[in-house]
Amino acid sequence: MKHWLLFANAPLALLVSILISALCGLPSYAIASSTHEMPNNDSTKLSGSLRTLWGENMPGITIHVSGKYPSEDPFSFSVTTDKDGKFSFDLPTGSSYRVYPMFPDTGYANGVNTADLILIGRHTNGIVPLDPPYGLIAADVNASRSVTASDMTGVKDLILGIHPKLPAGSPWRAIAESFVFPDVTNPFRTIFSESIEGVVKSADNEPLDFIAVKVGDVNYTARLDPLSVPPKKLWYWEIQDRGVFKGQILELTLVGEGIVSGIQGTLEFTDMEVIAVLPSSHFPSPLGHISKDGRRLTFLGVDNLPEEKGFKPRLNIRVRALRNGYLRNFIALTHDPTPAEAYRFSDLEAFEARLRFNKMFVAAESLTLRNASEEEEYSHALFQASGLALRSQPNPFDQWTQVYVHLPKEAQTTLRVHDATGRLLWERSLYLPEGTHVVRLDAAALSNTKGVLQFSVETSHDRAVHRLLRF
Repeated sequence: MKHWLLFANAPLALLVSILISALCGLPSYAIASSTHEMPNNDSTKLSGSLRTLWGENMPGITIHVSGKYPSEDPFSFSVTTDKDGKFSFDLPTGSSYRVYPMFPDTGYANGVNTADLILIGRHTNGIVPLDPPYGLIAADVNASRSVTASDMTGVKDLILGIHPKLPAGSPWRAIAESFVFPDVTNPFRTIFSESIEGVVKSADNEPLDFIAVKVGDVNYTARLDPLSVPPKKLWYWEIQDRGVFKGQILELTLVGEGIVSGIQGTLEFTDMEVIAVLPSSHFPSPLGHISKDGRRLTFLGVDNLPEEKGFKPRLNIRVRALRNGYLRNFIALTHDPTPAEAYRFSDLEAFEARLRFNKMFVAAESLTLRNASEEEEYSHALFQASGLALRSQPNPFDQWTQVYVHLPKEAQTTLRVHDATGRLLWERSLYLPEGTHVVRLDAAALSNTKGVLQFSVETSHDRAVHRLLRF
């Protein structure tokens, strides 16, 4: 990338260096001559710096300089901050000038998350005011010189990836470090200085120092260097693994592991599409954005204001499976575009959220099914089975029994129970993954039929029958 600087009378050697850099594809700073010549007046070096509100230096930022030399035409050029966030340039004594940073149109989401949304909500609801003056300036994401619900909408849309930018049109705002706010509790009562203007003196010129405020980041968590961010503690969403078959529409529930004030994240789906985000009493103010192809869901949720008691989140979604399989191979919790995080109720500390699949467990009318433990597989010798295999315990039984079903590979599976005359008493069809599963049968589900019963399992490639006796 070439950085073009407007300057007068660029030295020939410098222009040659720039040309060589450009031909080699290296970064360069090209200087284009202005429409006038640099006057021969004595020049003075002006210098300044750009740092974040939390003291992090900002390298590689363009600093625009404009003004007028004495008895000359106006000038305009740019310099770039060095690795320490510093910059300098020479101007003739007596020149007027105006200096301000020009931030790249990227990085809007840096430091902006659901914790900021909660803090802005507390402010607009009159619960806890934002940190003045810079917290208020950061919260004004639509540059309306106020903090309202409209700013919260801009933050929500950015977090969910609906809009890649904030309405203010810049990810940062620069405030002259020397500027004194007449009323720090309301910085919008006056036009605060985002540039520095003056006239070059022969000595004792004002330092051109700026403080950069990250727009939308009211708790100051943005960082220029990702490596400087310490690792977060872990927090888990849990979901029951289950088998699904192609075309099946099902409702899934993700349950958070603890009380929080807010959550956010991105769910990516492979061979599955999201139909809708469903309401939940355990998930105040849920917001979700489904991608056009239905393969990605960004979501966030915050506690109800003003009572704010914390909540244990439950995210309910309706999906459609596009092939046979089981959930753990269909769903992933990711960080793009919405980082997966949870915010602790007590202090809004951010935790990295992950997704944990529990062993498959199906509970429905007259059917309870789960994965067998290793101990159960061993005790029934099912670990040795190479094909479809069935065992049961207790057998004979009175009120209930458990049937162990071992599948050599995942399959759409039909379970049936017939009495001694061949009458069908019970039937269920579902998609089961490879492995051993435990089916609990209650006498009530079998019409309390006594005597010899036939439990059968049928897949597209195999069938097995197991004899039961109820006394």
